[in-house]
Amino acid sequence: MMDHDGVWKYAEYSTFHVESASLKYKLHVDGYSGDAGDSLLYHDEMFFSTFDNDNDNYTANCAQLRRGGWWFKYCHKANLNGEYGNTEFSNGINWNSWRGFNYSMKEVRMMVRKI
Repeated sequence: MMDHDGVWKYAEYSTFHVESASLKYKLHVDGYSGDAGDSLLYHDEMFFSTFDNDNDNYTANCAQLRRGGWWFKYCHKANLNGEYGNTEFSNGINWNSWRGFNYSMKEVRMMVRKI
């Protein structure tokens, strides 16, 4: 991911697996390495939530509150599907362990390698 100063940081996981649609795209993640901090482990074992399919543990729909679908829990520590450029608390493209909830990343990439 890249901030608005052009600084790149990364988070890599030795385990990253998403279940099928029938299992609500449940996320399995573990084995962090990198220099951005681990903001994704918080979302391990969570189902994918969208505006019209609330699968998080919060009383409200986190996808609606935080402006994008994600593996929300009690909303998030990471949200790479947030609203671009939005610096309101938790509404942007966030990676909390690096830049916090009030910072929206300039660019992010999720890359999956098939082993």
